[in-house]
Amino acid sequence: MLKIFILLGALLLLSVARGLVMQIIARIFGRAIGEHALNQQPDTIHLERTAVPNWTNPTAIAAIADMLLSRGFQDAGTFRIPEMPVVQVRLLVHPGDFFYASIYQHSQAGVWFDLLTKYRNGRTATFTTCRPTGLANRPGHMNINMHGQSPTAVLDRARADRPRDAFAPMSVDQVARDFEAGYADAIAWRRKRGVSAREVAEVAKMSKAA
Repeated sequence: MLKIFILLGALLLLSVARGLVMQIIARIFGRAIGEHALNQQPDTIHLERTAVPNWTNPTAIAAIADMLLSRGFQDAGTFRIPEMPVVQVRLLVHPGDFFYASIYQHSQAGVWFDLLTKYRNGRTATFTTCRPTGLANRPGHMNINMHGQSPTAVLDRARADRPRDAFAPMSVDQVARDFEAGYADAIAWRRKRGVSAREVAEVAKMSKAA
C-alpha cells in the first residue's frame, strides 16, 4: 500500500511536466522530489470501521470481494483511514490459507487489491493489482504486480508462487492491527532508506508508459 501513495506524491510534483521533460526533471531533482513525497506520508495510520462505506465504484469492490468470499475468505469489515481521508479499504481474511486481502479505493488511483501472506520470520509476500510503481521493494518483502489480472488469477498465482515457509497466523480479529503495524514498519524502513533520484525517474517512466 505505501508505495502507491509515495508514487502519487511524486507524480503530483511532476504533473506540470510531460514526457522527456518529466524524466529529465526527475533525474535532476529526483531525490528532493522523492523526499517531499515521502514526507507527505504519516508515520502511523489508524483504521476506523465504517458501516456505510462511500464507494464510488461499488461494482468493482463487490466483484473482488465476492470472488474471495466464494473461495473461503471471511469478511473483516470496511475501514476509513483518518490520516489518509482519500482512502477506504475493505479487509478479508483466509485463516486456513494464511492470506489477508485488502481492497482499496483511492480518489486518484481508483480500485485495486492486495493479497498478503505473513511469515513467522517477519517477511511477507504480496500479490497486487496496482500498477508497478518504479520504487524498489523492501528486502524480504516479495511484491508481485499483476495489474489488469482477474481476482481469480491473482489468488491462484499467490497460492502457487508465494514462498513456502512458516506462515504467521491470521485472524479477522487481528487483521486491522496487523495492517496498521505493517504500514508503520514499511514507512520506517522507507524513511531510513529514502527515495533515490533513480527511483523517481522510474516513477516518471512508468507514468509515461501507463
